Amino acid sequence: MKKKKEILINKPTSRFRIDLSFLFFCFLLIFFFVTVCNKDRERKSLTQNGIVVKGIVVSKKVVGSKGTVRCFFEFKVNGIIYSNYDDTDSFIENQIIDIVYEKDDPDINRTKRFLDNY
Repeated sequence: MKKKKEILINKPTSRFRIDLSFLFFCFLLIFFFVTVCNKDRERKSLTQNGIVVKGIVVSKKVVGSKGTVRCFFEFKVNGIIYSNYDDTDSFIENQIIDIVYEKDDPDINRTKRFLDNY
């Protein structure tokens, strides 16, 4: 009778699990850092090089369970309408407001009020 060879399979150890947890934590940390830095870079770019245009508040809604007021606005650049929102209660519907946008990419925009208060 032939003896069967036993195949030993290395099972993941607790050290392996710790390494995966550590790598996952590092990934989340890097993702958070890149996201925050990108938003800060956009804000600085808009503050220094942004173009100011007039826009209009098209609607105002309460969103979320904490009662956050979100004002949606639109503005026009070269015949194209762009839109965004600002979480504030200081605007009213149909109010004309100042919008600051990036010259090369008008999709990157903020209200002037947001940039002044940042």
